[in-house]
Formats: sequence, structure tokens, C-alpha cells
Amino acid sequence: WGGEGLRKYLVKWASSVVERRGRIEKQVIFEDPEHSSTYCLAFKVVNPNHLPPLKELQKLMRIQSLRCHALYNHGATRLSVIPIHASRSKALRYLSVRWGIELQNVVVLVGETGDSDYEELFGGLHKTVILKGEFNTSANRIHSVRRYPLQDVVALDSPNIIGIEGYGTDDMRSALKQLDIRAQ
Repeated sequence: WGGEGLRKYLVKWASSVVERRGRIEKQVIFEDPEHSSTYCLAFKVVNPNHLPPLKELQKLMRIQSLRCHALYNHGATRLSVIPIHASRSKALRYLSVRWGIELQNVVVLVGETGDSDYEELFGGLHKTVILKGEFNTSANRIHSVRRYPLQDVVALDSPNIIGIEGYGTDDMRSALKQLDIRAQ
């Protein structure tokens, strides 16, 4: 997957992403060893407004023959780099295949625009609750490269997908009730 060599390359790349104000340059992305692990390299994003588009980063990694997948998450305040065959949607599939968990009984909570891979979590047998609102408005740049409406990718009128405005306990209970999930 690349390990240490990949980490060194990404640290070098991160130091080249700067915010320019006149003659003053300020680094935008920093390595985050506290949230990194063997198979996930994490980087803190200081100013999400100065992030390069994700497609640009993925293109750079392909040119360097780096086999990994990058995604902005936590409302574009963090960049995570994981192995090419790892993703949250594949993790759901693994739970089903390996441990026999029935995906019909799984509820996935996703922010409306908070992560760059959230579209993968919409479809499927599992139920999806989309948290709408302004908690992740700085992340709009994440999806600026998308040139198609989300409705072309995901059937938002599916009975397994519901959107809610609030994040309170009552809002969640109401959403689970609409999805025919018993809240205890």
C-alpha cells in the first residue's frame, strides 16, 4: 500500500499547499499523527477554503503510481488517505459477508456534504439517514468538481433513504420510525 514512502510523499505534498496573502505564505495542510494509523494517513486542514480539489490530489497520486484513495472528511477539516481497496462502503459489505450481519438492519448516518465519499454510502440494502444543515457548509468545495446532480447517482426517493434537518434525539427517533426501525 505504500506505507512510509507514501507518508513521506504526502507530507512533502502537504507542505506545498499554501495560502498566499501578499508575500506571506501559510501552510494549509499538516500531518496528523494522532489520528493516523497503519492503514490510514490523516492530515489536518487548517483552512478548508484553500483546499485543492480532490480530483487534483487523486491525479497527483496516480501520476506517482501511488495506490491509495484520498477523501476529505469531518467537514473538510481532515484529509484521510487509505489503501485503494478500502472504503466505508466496502466495510459494510465486509460486515455482511464475513460476520453475517444483515444490511437491511443497518442504519448509516451521513452528512449532506461533509465527506467526499458519501455518495457510496447512499445506495444498497441498508437504510440511510442524511443529516442536512449548515454544520458542514465549508465542505462545499469538496464536491465542486461534481458536474452532475446527485439525483443522477442516487435514487433519493427510495424508502431506504431519509433526510432530516435536526440532530436531536427526537429527530433521530422520528427518522428511525419512518424507516421502520424500532428505537429502544
